[in-house]
Amino acid sequence: MGMYLDANNYVAQIPHHSSQLLNPFMIDRRKISLEHGRQFASQEPTAEQIQFLNAAFRGERFRIQKCWFNAQSVMIDRPGLTRLQYAEGIAVVEGPTIDHAWLVLDGEIVVDPTLRIGHQRLKGLRVLRGRVIGRVPPDCSYTGIVFSTDDLEHAWREVRRYDSILWSQYIAQRYCPVLPHIEPQA
Repeated sequence: MGMYLDANNYVAQIPHHSSQLLNPFMIDRRKISLEHGRQFASQEPTAEQIQFLNAAFRGERFRIQKCWFNAQSVMIDRPGLTRLQYAEGIAVVEGPTIDHAWLVLDGEIVVDPTLRIGHQRLKGLRVLRGRVIGRVPPDCSYTGIVFSTDDLEHAWREVRRYDSILWSQYIAQRYCPVLPHIEPQA
């Protein structure tokens, strides 16, 4: 195993005003991701997991710079993929820290349908070319919260768009119960 970047260090180095991406309920998504999420380690997928991904994503094309859409649409439009879960948080990608969404296979394996990062392709993988699948490059990291499909669907009905579900008051109160009930401004 190589050395992995610590997202906490990157967020701490970002100027205060640019690290606080606040939603209508005044919630700092990055702070919530660091406090309530976990960092995903690089992990080699098994041959069986690669076979599952090949079958699950055959013929799929994912949009660049549309992480919320890519990850949420898989979970909402294809409910039979129960081995996948939706994750949201921050990713450190070759330096910059970004708010991001991805999928998690079997509770451990990062499956990022959005980011294209040049690294060695997995043997036998015929889908999601150039994407992070299990092996997180040493100059990248993923830190975030894994949500249940029920949480995702509930939040999606509230937000009504492909965007961060931390913008949902339901999710904010469920994962951060110390937050007061705040009505959104019209």
